[in-house]
Amino acid sequence: PPPTRNPTAPPPPLRNGHSPTIHRSFVDDFESKYSFHPLDDFPPPDEYKHFTKIYPSKAGRVMRGAPPLPPVGR
Repeated sequence: PPPTRNPTAPPPPLRNGHSPTIHRSFVDDFESKYSFHPLDDFPPPDEYKHFTKIYPSKAGRVMRGAPPLPPVGR
């Protein structure tokens, strides 16, 4: 007969070698140490406007012409 499975779920995967419960307790401890502004204290963000990103380091490569000819020997 096939092996029976126990009904308990496997533990959640570790991320960067740390379990989620340790991370949660760190966040709780951090938030209890320091006071933070409520979200209502902050102004709303600017409206998002889509624009095309320009990367100067890549823009110059597209417009390049042929390299100069080598010097002529005499």
